[in-house]
Amino acid sequence: DALLTVHMRSEGPRIFQAVDEMLDITRRSGVHLQISHLKLMGKPQWGRAEELLAKLQAAREEGMTITCDQYPALIQRLKEPTQRLKEETGVEMENRGGPASILVSGTHGYHPEWEGKTVEQLSQEFQMDPVDTVIRVLEQCGSSVACIYFCINEEDMLRIMSDMDICVGSDG
Repeated sequence: DALLTVHMRSEGPRIFQAVDEMLDITRRSGVHLQISHLKLMGKPQWGRAEELLAKLQAAREEGMTITCDQYPALIQRLKEPTQRLKEETGVEMENRGGPASILVSGTHGYHPEWEGKTVEQLSQEFQMDPVDTVIRVLEQCGSSVACIYFCINEEDMLRIMSDMDICVGSDG
């Protein structure tokens, strides 16, 4: 009767193997499986949504409890951003250290000239507010933008890292 929330080991080329792995764990343990950010990432997986959903439905029919979340339809919201979206973007940007602490590391081929620049630098280049800059970059890159956030205090990070009950892990 426990809940297992998982960011699967693959959302791209090995997504079906990753789903099978999680279904096996769910089947054997009886947990409620919650898959985070369900998607088919990468061109070879495009068009396979029915297959993916059928696999999950078959597991539910076996008696497993499986739920998922996915990213919202961001592109539509970016075309006509509401004041709320702008406010929330601004608050989140400040929480992550501000425009100077957010570095665009990848635009998936859309705008390689923006890669290696911070939101602050792009804001100056575009002569736009940082929030409007974020919206422009996301919209022009199909919402597929990789960033590096310099949002952790290094002293805190090193202190936590020095605790012998803490191990190293990453989302990568």
